[in-house]
Amino acid sequence: MGYNYSMHGKTKQQQMMVKQREKQDEIIKENRERLRKKEFDMYLISQSKGYVCAYCVPDELEMSKVDYKTRYTAEVTLKCPKCNHSQVIEISNFDI
Repeated sequence: MGYNYSMHGKTKQQQMMVKQREKQDEIIKENRERLRKKEFDMYLISQSKGYVCAYCVPDELEMSKVDYKTRYTAEVTLKCPKCNHSQVIEISNFDI
């Protein structure tokens, strides 16, 4: 294992903060990757199952408005096959 320059000359508390930040960055990276996959999955679903947009069925796309401390969101644009309207929806890591 190589020398970790981010830890050089730091107190134990600072080292813990650096490790915690690196861990959080890793979690964020994994969640972004999952969201990208989820976005692609939703695109495939929209192509195969006949996705309905909020203009066709408003209740169908109602998302939960629960706010958590660490919530990672991504906007997904899908076209409705019925009315051909582009619908932007928000997905979060709690939908995965």
